Formats: sequence, C-alpha cells, structure tokens
Amino acid sequence: MSLTLLRLFIPELVMALIDGAYDKDPGARHVIATSLCDIGKQQPTLVLSSCHAYLQKHVKVVFRNRRSNTDRSWDRVRSEKVV
Repeated sequence: MSLTLLRLFIPELVMALIDGAYDKDPGARHVIATSLCDIGKQQPTLVLSSCHAYLQKHVKVVFRNRRSNTDRSWDRVRSEKVV
C-alpha cells in the first residue's frame, strides 16, 4: 500500500478507533486510547477534530459514559501539544 493511499485511510482509522473507545472490554479500551494518543502525538489536529466531530454526533453515548476514553485521549493529546 502506498504512503499516499495510507494517508487517505488515517482519518477513517481514527474515527473507527474513537468509535471503539466505547467497547465493553477494558483491555480493548486501553489499547484504543493508547493508539489514539500515539496518533495524536503525530497528528493532533486530526485526532482532536475527529474526537470533536464524534462527540457532537453521539451526544447520547457521551452523556451515558460521562468520562469516556475518548475524552481522556483528547485530554492527553491536548496536554502533550500545549506549549
């Protein structure tokens, strides 16, 4: 797979990871949160804007799971990129 083609799939991958952050398995949630943070270190704008878009579209999910892994990942990406 070419690097250009891979770059096209990264936004979709990030959204899939964010969606998976609500998995019932705590181990899966931890791996997903770590992956989002790793991607966020390289592409903070992509991860933060994707989290924002997801949270806007899925208000009910966010409300039920007040402090989700998505929120925690978002906070970790922001804290590492704030100067």
